[in-house]
Amino acid sequence: MTRDIEPKWKHLKNTAEMLKKASEKKTQYKTRVGEIDLFIFPRVFNPEIFFSSKWFASEISKIVKDEKNFMEIGCGTGIISIAVAKLNPTIRVVASDINAQAVENTLQNIIFHNLQKRVSACQSDVFENISKENKFDTIFWAMPFGYL
Repeated sequence: MTRDIEPKWKHLKNTAEMLKKASEKKTQYKTRVGEIDLFIFPRVFNPEIFFSSKWFASEISKIVKDEKNFMEIGCGTGIISIAVAKLNPTIRVVASDINAQAVENTLQNIIFHNLQKRVSACQSDVFENISKENKFDTIFWAMPFGYL
């Protein structure tokens, strides 16, 4: 039984160390993740740390190419919402996060990419602050990987 648990604990420890390293930055900074330039705030999920953010940004943008309305839950820096909007010039995007700093981070990145006409961001616990009138072709929620 111990052998089955040991790799999971090791993975959990490694995941925690990566998240700790990401949170050590005390000020916002600008970086490039894949094809997207981003500002990253402290205490916001950092897409540089996990390869899945870059992959999702690229692949989800292709999957929703003919859609009109897209929602991202847990937007963090906004990388996926921004990638979707940049690669799909007619899509409307709503990005949400429970973390107020993540919403501010996403808003800054939306403005930086001049996407304010088609991309909005709001603080919400899943659908709590999303208007019931909103309809989406796709709702995307990337759960962080790891034994969290």
